[in-house]
Amino acid sequence: MKAKFTAARREHPEFGCRTGAMATMWEGYFIYCRDDPCTRMLTDLGFTFPDPLDAVTGNTYGRSISVERADLLDSEVLVWLLDHPASDTKKLHDGTVYDRQRTVKQGREVLVDQSSDYGNAISFVSPLSLPYVLDRLVPQLAAAVDGDPTTAVPAA
Repeated sequence: MKAKFTAARREHPEFGCRTGAMATMWEGYFIYCRDDPCTRMLTDLGFTFPDPLDAVTGNTYGRSISVERADLLDSEVLVWLLDHPASDTKKLHDGTVYDRQRTVKQGREVLVDQSSDYGNAISFVSPLSLPYVLDRLVPQLAAAVDGDPTTAVPAA
């Protein structure tokens, strides 16, 4: 498995100079902490967990923040695990504080249907699910951080 992460970092050195986080919509916005397996998957790919989110989540599994504090989510890539992708995406982009962040304006979101096979595989973060996840997540992350806001992040 280490070889797959190493290959992804080698193919995408741009990941090494970017911040990234995982979130879901629960009691506002729930941020997975830096030590959560989902977040560690991003850091194993080279991303750095944003300091403002680290200060909020601390050593917990994660923490919810209010929608008014969406400015904390302004990282260089944000992976959303969504229970109801269509309605949750509408809520995220319906004139909220989050909708005004650079993450949104520059197309740096990765939206994942948590109930799909892909979403379940991300949540499990097991040795068996990681190859499946990386085959889908790495191209999405690459599109999200390519510096071109018109690039559409591919659906997985």
